[in-house]
Amino acid sequence: MPDTVGYPELNTVKGQVDVVDDSGKPLGNFTVPPQWYELLKKLTGQANSLAIFSQSSSSSANDSSTGTGSAHIVRMVGFTIDGGGSTVPTGVAGAIQVPFAGTIIGWSIEETSGHGGSISINVNRAAGTQTTPTVPSTGTNLISGSSPIKLSLQSANATGTSGVTSWTTGINIWDSILFNVTSATTVQRVTGWILIQT
Repeated sequence: MPDTVGYPELNTVKGQVDVVDDSGKPLGNFTVPPQWYELLKKLTGQANSLAIFSQSSSSSANDSSTGTGSAHIVRMVGFTIDGGGSTVPTGVAGAIQVPFAGTIIGWSIEETSGHGGSISINVNRAAGTQTTPTVPSTGTNLISGSSPIKLSLQSANATGTSGVTSWTTGINIWDSILFNVTSATTVQRVTGWILIQT
């Protein structure tokens, strides 16, 4: 397993993330850059050593140190939008099919070209099948509501569940997610993730 996650310029270690499988069995841990650490801290409510665990059905919290309780796995759907040396153009940037079901619990985005700037990205979703994906419509399949993925004069931005309260957060297996850039200034390349709890 790799011991460092992230881009070289983001290798300032902020904390450890414990990785578990679907049954809650520990698989190892990663050192992560500050942006990932802060996002996972928001999502899990943990500090220091982080584990992706949720509250159990009872009132007591799961014990991340012993691996007891019911684990909720957080998976990431990643995307990169590249302007090819110029400002990212507006319009549809691409779509990806999601091979699992879950609930969107947040997003993260980073400017990775070193030029700074701002960008706003609407997210759209459409149902499909494994062999017949459906390209979402930018007009009728909007799921990001009034809160698009946004980067504004900063190198990175992230949100937990509070940032997706206006979203339609349910994802079914083989849904397609489309990214539609509605505005961009100066920014030439961004990489982002939608976090989906399964």
